[in-house]
Amino acid sequence: MKKWSLRILISLLALVLLLAAAVQVVLWTSLPRNWVLSALQDKLQLRISAQHFSTGWSGRTDLSGVAVSLPLSDEALFQAQHLSVEHTSLLGLIFGRPLRVGGITIDKPNLLVRQQSDGRWNVEQVAELMRRSGGGKTPEAQAPAASILQLPAVTVNDAIVRRVDLKGKQATLTPLNFKRTPEATLVWN
Repeated sequence: MKKWSLRILISLLALVLLLAAAVQVVLWTSLPRNWVLSALQDKLQLRISAQHFSTGWSGRTDLSGVAVSLPLSDEALFQAQHLSVEHTSLLGLIFGRPLRVGGITIDKPNLLVRQQSDGRWNVEQVAELMRRSGGGKTPEAQAPAASILQLPAVTVNDAIVRRVDLKGKQATLTPLNFKRTPEATLVWN
């Protein structure tokens, strides 16, 4: 009886190690990058790309060469050299914990705010697409969430914001740095 128990235990341990190795191999491929970027593009209706994407068991995802643009635009409205996201660990996600983002750090982002021929600004279109992705409802009309939404800590280092109007006049704000941590539900300090 003891021999069978030991064999079953060793077999289960080998199965768990084999599964962990398989997950690690998948993390080393481009599959996670493709899944995440595709899901973001489908949800937000924006074109999103990243030159490099890495994630691991610990709950940290790093992206570099990030670019976001409107669906029909050739010009990126947001670019960042490096973006880091701290989130629920992979083991937590496997065991059913919800995805929670604890912190976002963005290094050297470049935001282009451009007025379009109809007089609207490109960031207005982004806000409209994001509103639609949330079902198009105002916060008052939405059903209460099952869990309380908590804002992540946000750090932005050396940001550049360029504003270009219809006449081609430009204004640039640089360098912009800020760090915000959640103080309460939906409130940053």
